[in-house]
Amino acid sequence: ISKKSSSTEKSGHLFARFAEFSTFLSAKGTAMNVMVYQLENHGAKRAEIVLPPSAVFHSAWVGTQRVTQRATPTQLANENNSVTFSLNGQEADSSLTVRYITKQLPLGSTALINPAYPKTSFPVMQGRWTLWNSQQYVARAASRRAGTGSQPNWRHRLFGRMARPSEISIFKIGRAHV
Repeated sequence: ISKKSSSTEKSGHLFARFAEFSTFLSAKGTAMNVMVYQLENHGAKRAEIVLPPSAVFHSAWVGTQRVTQRATPTQLANENNSVTFSLNGQEADSSLTVRYITKQLPLGSTALINPAYPKTSFPVMQGRWTLWNSQQYVARAASRRAGTGSQPNWRHRLFGRMARPSEISIFKIGRAHV
């Protein structure tokens, strides 16, 4: 084991252990996106988020502290749609929450909905995307791997990827499988 170089000590290291991405999609196609990063910080003083091209910055929090600036939210993101956050380099565990608005196709049209992930200046180890839509709409699986195709059944809703296909019968006593 060797000692860190002085350049590494000055800049610090930051990564997200987990990122929870939620999209709240309205029937008209306006989407409120909420990204929550669970950060592990080893002396980093800044983090930068680059929002998707058509996104409009809404608000942000570092830990429980709301990020406030003299600029309005639309002025806070610069011309390349990036937002820089100051971090406490001494705090090892914290979270970063970013809210922004995007425009999608209206619900009801047959369209593939992709998450509008921002780019980060730090690596993200693992994450999850949750899509919230209006009650009168049902999300259907885009591929066979995600579900059964057109209409997910109760097994896939309950067990997700661990569900067995409906065409495979369950074990029956008295009937041997060869």
